[in-house]
Amino acid sequence: MSDARPILAVVTPFLTPFRVQFIERAAREMPDLQFRVFVTQNPDHGPWDVRAISGAELLHLARNKPWQHAEGLRASLGPDLATSRALLDDFREHPPSAIFLVGYAYPSHLRLILWAHRRIPLLLWGDSNALGDTARGIRGALKKLLLTRIIKRCAAVLPCGESGRQFFARYGARPDRTFLCPADPDYRLIDSPNPETLRAVAERYSFPASRRRLVCCARLVQLKRFDSAIDAFVSIADDRPDWDLVIVGDGEMRDAWRARVPQRFARRVIWTGFLKDPAETAAVYRHSHVFVHPGDFEAWGVVVLEAAAAGLAMIVSNVVGAAVDMVRPGRNGSLVAPGDVAEIALAMREWTDPAALERARGESLTISREFREKADAIRGLRAALIATGAITAG
Repeated sequence: MSDARPILAVVTPFLTPFRVQFIERAAREMPDLQFRVFVTQNPDHGPWDVRAISGAELLHLARNKPWQHAEGLRASLGPDLATSRALLDDFREHPPSAIFLVGYAYPSHLRLILWAHRRIPLLLWGDSNALGDTARGIRGALKKLLLTRIIKRCAAVLPCGESGRQFFARYGARPDRTFLCPADPDYRLIDSPNPETLRAVAERYSFPASRRRLVCCARLVQLKRFDSAIDAFVSIADDRPDWDLVIVGDGEMRDAWRARVPQRFARRVIWTGFLKDPAETAAVYRHSHVFVHPGDFEAWGVVVLEAAAAGLAMIVSNVVGAAVDMVRPGRNGSLVAPGDVAEIALAMREWTDPAALERARGESLTISREFREKADAIRGLRAALIATGAITAG
């Protein structure tokens, strides 16, 4: 390589629109760095098979190999270690100035952490949070032993939000080597939506201005517990005749959850399917008024940041990572027990009240703005690179 700029190697198991957006923004705002992106898992497992990233070199190391979460560790261990060898061979030939590693749940990533220690500053990004850290007994002790050693070998950690900061501190992360780096939506799509996209989405899904909408947005899998949102909506629907429920996403639970809707409310529960274009998802938020996320667990939850940025009232289960940063009970929404239909219905009644809804809008916009100022992802990345000596300030 003839380019003399320092190299930041981004190592990630897969790419999502949010991760691509982060890398492209980092490349734009940090032109003094080269960005090389290594994908360590088979991209065919999900809806996003990214072929190029603006401003970065992209290398897929595991195409056509088993994916750990689909095939299990035993089937994927050999291919994953082969990926690890290819990764380390590249780093020996083209030593990066720093490594930005997404997660530690893969053998190849653990091997990279061990290899990079004392060689290259490794910045560990993770969406783990204290709310989901429930291991106890022998399992908890083993987790503490492993994670403490992993984090000790990382030059810095980059959690998404406050609950993530608490998680890493629990396992020994130094406060002066902890930098907030949240997975963000493209706020531009929410703050300044395209009028044509707004109109097209309203026409496609029949969103008249005269009606109000609650919205759920995620993969339709059991963990997200949209069944409880549907049941709660059905329980209040007669008392809120001008309100509808919008379900954004697709997945294995779609048919079962559709069957929960009584026929007389079928027209008031709108199913958009999976929206691949983030601009269309942003348009749905702008046509909605109350956001509902009743899941059993969510490590972070970019959808929570999207909803707050759109000024929605927030009904979020109390185990969602981003809820700590985005929901202020009584101000802009409610925290509810995961899947608790009675609690969710009560919160729906509260936040569909016109006065509460208007108050929540201003509060959500303020909370979103304050979080963006406090926890800018690129600023966090730059601070981590400077603190670890990978780049110089200025």
